[in-house]
Amino acid sequence: MGAELSSVRIAGVALLLFSAILLGVGIHHLVATGTCSSTGYSANYGPVPHCPSGTGWWFAFVFVGIIGCLAGAAMGGSGGLIFAGIFGAIGFGALSLALDSKASGGTQVFGAAFGGVFAVVGVIAWGVILVSAFRSLGSVLPQEVRRGKTKTTSRGQPAASASPPSTSMGVPSPTPSPSPATSGPVLTPLNLMGGLQAARTTASGNALDQLSKLGDLHQRGDLTDEEFANAKSKLLGEL
Repeated sequence: MGAELSSVRIAGVALLLFSAILLGVGIHHLVATGTCSSTGYSANYGPVPHCPSGTGWWFAFVFVGIIGCLAGAAMGGSGGLIFAGIFGAIGFGALSLALDSKASGGTQVFGAAFGGVFAVVGVIAWGVILVSAFRSLGSVLPQEVRRGKTKTTSRGQPAASASPPSTSMGVPSPTPSPSPATSGPVLTPLNLMGGLQAARTTASGNALDQLSKLGDLHQRGDLTDEEFANAKSKLLGEL
């Protein structure tokens, strides 16, 4: 819907500019022609010069230009475009006579005075419209930038860290040990041999401690000779 509305406004401004050019050209030629009559006679002023050929086209340019400016302003959705288009076209169309070497001195003065007033109104109207357009554009751009930053931030956020292990009655639950395929030291033959020797040393130390304890029990009479011999043979078999 927004894209369609923008297209209509752009088309309206384009129509207004085209119609303003037609209006300005028509005003230029009509002011340069001055008062003329197709009959060559006026009841109040006597004989007057005939209108030059093509005068009807300049009248058509003026009417079509005014109607086109009104239609373009309506499509553009701004009443200020009416003053900018019509007043600007009339003003600059008449002002252009000051640069027309074929126009008489009086016509140039009249065009400069008459067109200057309309041109000032048209320039002011265009200035107001442009300032309003730039302000609207400036308010829209920061919103788009903020939206772009929000999307980038939401996409670039790191994944949420894993929650700590749940506890039951204040005791933390055991965490799974890492898989040997993904973590832990690399097993080599030297590491295996060292581990076996350490295990044997630990096992022999435990067996000797147990033999010492069995000897104490046997001396105190807590174990019979047969029980002491069986326990001793089991421990020695484990070494």
